Amino acid sequence: MIRDTRLSLNRAASAVAGTLLVAFAAACAENPTGVEPSSRTFDEVTMADLAPEPCGPGYWKNNTTSDAWDPTGYAPDQLIGQLFDGSDPYATYLLVDALQFGGAKGVNGGKVILLRAAVAAILNAAHPDIGYGLSVGDLTGEVEAALASGQRKAMLALAKELDAFNEACVVGPSDPGPEDLPDLIVTQVDFFVTDLGQLRRNVTVMNVGTASVDVQNVVIQGFHSVDTILDGDDAAAGGRVLSGSPLVLAPGASMTVSTGGNPPAEGHLYLLQIVDYGDTVVESDETNNMAAVALPDL
Repeated sequence: MIRDTRLSLNRAASAVAGTLLVAFAAACAENPTGVEPSSRTFDEVTMADLAPEPCGPGYWKNNTTSDAWDPTGYAPDQLIGQLFDGSDPYATYLLVDALQFGGAKGVNGGKVILLRAAVAAILNAAHPDIGYGLSVGDLTGEVEAALASGQRKAMLALAKELDAFNEACVVGPSDPGPEDLPDLIVTQVDFFVTDLGQLRRNVTVMNVGTASVDVQNVVIQGFHSVDTILDGDDAAAGGRVLSGSPLVLAPGASMTVSTGGNPPAEGHLYLLQIVDYGDTVVESDETNNMAAVALPDL
């Protein structure tokens, strides 16, 4: 059992050396020396500020106008069978119907789940302003192969893969410009102590940029510090690669990972938590990857 001593933090922008975003502990009575919170905290940032709507089935079923569908070359009243061989008994259903399919048991249940994701995927791949990464031809072949297999497991596996692609894309130019980039920040750190006395933390990372980002090779790294400035006197506090789920963070999406490491030395009162340590991701803002949080009293 884990003895939970969680300390939730709100993100607040700061101007420490012009580079630091500080997440303050809710229980702290005052700000760390030299740190002034901004007038706008993370809690006041809405999802609408951060990201457009992902291009999943929900987007296409709620946007059936010609402006939305015409660039794809498809129409809501086309038949599923016109896109995919082997889609019986749903071949005579409309594409807009497929986008509203729910889940069901058995092989046919697997078909409806796959067809819902597949129709959205085809629309995304065919749209000239969506950089989807998969072609219509490749998608069609994979979907028809899964349908022909008659295996629910194969259909669900492909549906899951397509859902991830769908949720990671947004309508916009496929070639990102200088303002169409991801931006990773640390939004929350929750501390806990294990029964073995190890101090660990759950770190929440969010993409507040305008483009999706593959996080498979992105590192989060912590340092114990006597202050809120990263320098050569700070001690490594453990880190890890952000592998896990999801592997792609869409704009506005978050993920939480658990990490830990060496205990803090005497006098080290702060944790400096850095995302994208090593700068492997090109971001719209390269100066906001660090959060400074007060370490809890153990």
